[in-house]
Amino acid sequence: MSMSGNLFVSFLRNLLCATLIAGMLVPAMLAYPARIVFVAAAGLFAGLVCELPMWIWFEHPGRDVIVKVADHFFAWVIGGTVLAFFVGKDVVITKDM
Repeated sequence: MSMSGNLFVSFLRNLLCATLIAGMLVPAMLAYPARIVFVAAAGLFAGLVCELPMWIWFEHPGRDVIVKVADHFFAWVIGGTVLAFFVGKDVVITKDM
């Protein structure tokens, strides 16, 4: 196995996922903390979708599944703090006269 090859493919996968999340975040008119929560929720969704079937069908230990779901969640919380800084629209309140 090639560690550098695996790192490169993993980077491309993460870049693709971040691009997809950014595409969903672009039209969202949310404040900065809400954008972080949006990305964190997407990470939690990904963790649940990816890891719960392993627990259900392949009987992986529950503690492993919890750690893997938490890994998805916290990785996207960290990624969301950076992504939300660059992507998304701030809430603008205008007063009609």
